[in-house]
Amino acid sequence: MNRADKRFQQLSEDLAQQAVFKKEPVKIISQAVFFVLLTVIGIWLINSTEEIISEFFSFWLIILSGLGMSTNAHAAGHGGVSNKPWVNKFLVYFGFTFFLQVSRHFWHHKHNVIHHQLPNIIGRDGDVDLYPIVALTEEQYQNAKGWKKVYFKYQWLIFPVILVGNAFSVVLKSWCYLIQQLMDPLRRKPEHLLDLGVLFLHIIVWYVIPSFYFGVMDVLLFNTLRLVGMSYGMYALFAPAHMTAETILLDKDIDTTDIVALQTFTAINYRTGWIGRLICGGVEFQIEHHLYPLLSHTKYPKISKRIEEFCIENGYPYRSETWGVALWRSWMALRKPKSCYKIFPDINDLPVHETGVKKNWKTVKETP
Repeated sequence: MNRADKRFQQLSEDLAQQAVFKKEPVKIISQAVFFVLLTVIGIWLINSTEEIISEFFSFWLIILSGLGMSTNAHAAGHGGVSNKPWVNKFLVYFGFTFFLQVSRHFWHHKHNVIHHQLPNIIGRDGDVDLYPIVALTEEQYQNAKGWKKVYFKYQWLIFPVILVGNAFSVVLKSWCYLIQQLMDPLRRKPEHLLDLGVLFLHIIVWYVIPSFYFGVMDVLLFNTLRLVGMSYGMYALFAPAHMTAETILLDKDIDTTDIVALQTFTAINYRTGWIGRLICGGVEFQIEHHLYPLLSHTKYPKISKRIEEFCIENGYPYRSETWGVALWRSWMALRKPKSCYKIFPDINDLPVHETGVKKNWKTVKETP
């Protein structure tokens, strides 16, 4: 164990003594109930008014509630809600599978198994490796020929249109992944059937039953627009943390033994107010979340200062932006493909933006 590993272990032990690893199920489940109530209120308002402004407000109330449910289920998927596994599983099934039509097993594989263990690694982390739809690395851009190179040059302008299909793609991949698991007798488990059953329950509750009251076309239109809204919302939640110019991309053969480097070089935090914090459910504290994914997300604000100090003291980057700036820069990063690093760069060679990051890096330079 090297010195940095020992210090990180010591940090974890210090945090444990402060009881930050104690779960807060009542608070987090209360948030989930709140998002369900907001969704019900939003649907009721849409069906009780014919004013466009009111319908628009109600629709976005439903979208924001759906995003809140997704981050709530995301926390549960890491076991961050309760010490009782069945509570976490129930919230994932409810928040992802029933509420958003995303298979629990698919999300676990895509997010917990791949993204958290291999963040921003091209060829492995599908959350950032969007080729051939988008070229994020210099190699991908340089290898393009003809019309593809022209397309990649202007991809940042086209991307907002492409983003419409974001949630649809996740739902489709979710179904495909689960069906593949069910068709393979070596991988198939009883819980896969439960997952499938909850997906069908989503269709019954969100599509079939409402069609008897509001008509098939109206229900299809509502759910289509809901997925479109979720497409942009999901990008707004997750892209600012991993896709700005400051977050580096890594080669698939990079040494991943330095866990702290792997998580801090590839992520930044973004700052928001209390409403945004409620909806984000901890994903705005991306560095803290990747270092301590099992921690209840309600504890991240309490440990953020200590994590920042640890990173500065040990030469790791700790970067933070306002949500709006981080979102903007995640889009602008599409204008110029990034380098793909085979080894972690020196912290002082990382891209710099007009943030408190400069102060942190200056501190690193002055540290012997």
